Amino acid sequence: MPYLKLIWIAVIAAVIIIVAVSFSTFYSGIRPERAASDVTPADFNLGYESVKLTTSDNIELDAWHIPAKSKTNKTVIVLHGYPYDKGNILEHSLFLQEQFNLLLFDFRYLGKSGGSYTSVGFHEQKDLEAAVRHLRGRNHAVGAYGFSLGGAVAIMEAKNSNINAVVADSSFATLDNMLAESYRQFGIFKPLFIAATKILSKLMLNINVADVSPEKSIQNLNTPVFLIHGAVDDQIPVANAHQLKKANPNAELWIVEGANHADAREMAGKEYDRRVTGFFEEHIS
Repeated sequence: MPYLKLIWIAVIAAVIIIVAVSFSTFYSGIRPERAASDVTPADFNLGYESVKLTTSDNIELDAWHIPAKSKTNKTVIVLHGYPYDKGNILEHSLFLQEQFNLLLFDFRYLGKSGGSYTSVGFHEQKDLEAAVRHLRGRNHAVGAYGFSLGGAVAIMEAKNSNINAVVADSSFATLDNMLAESYRQFGIFKPLFIAATKILSKLMLNINVADVSPEKSIQNLNTPVFLIHGAVDDQIPVANAHQLKKANPNAELWIVEGANHADAREMAGKEYDRRVTGFFEEHIS
């Protein structure tokens, strides 16, 4: 009898630990410390328009519209990664301003945008829809260029918003994959933590983690997609890129040797700029 009591105590203690760790991971995941940067287009001597976008669920997003060097109605929406902001990827994307207008915005909760939490891709699709709607109202042809979370959102929203072309750099294939990465240190107990986090997500936010899946979205996507990934990405393993490519063989895939997470441009240099610019030139019309 004492042994049975000890077993029950151990089981209860294990459940408490799993729930506590899962809740901590879940909460810090949806409310990470904001990584707001101070950089603006003015730091690069660029004229720009400050824009406020409003999503379909009434979240206000902070955005910049940067005109191209020569007048055009072709605009690329640049989407930052988690948990950063538009300033974080501003300099990285300016090579496109030679030929395209740029629209950069902060996803909900992040940067200077409103919102009480990030949903790591689920509601952020509404953020991209608001940006596309803004540009369509100005009669712009639209492409999307996303990093990490931004790339995943671009893939998932491309069909709904009728985006002309998508470049996704370092995107995850499913949010399930990201949960598995978050709990990889727990070994054989990892499925228990993943299951607890999924339950918390459903109970607290009414979000089904399985619904955050660029892999599902890309399967029947006719929008041209260019997938870029670093061969040695230690945050979102390169297997995610191959998973996306397998889901849609028509997607273009470029694995950059020696590149870590969102590091492909630094490794590939002018070749990166040439390929991304060429892809948008071909498909934004």
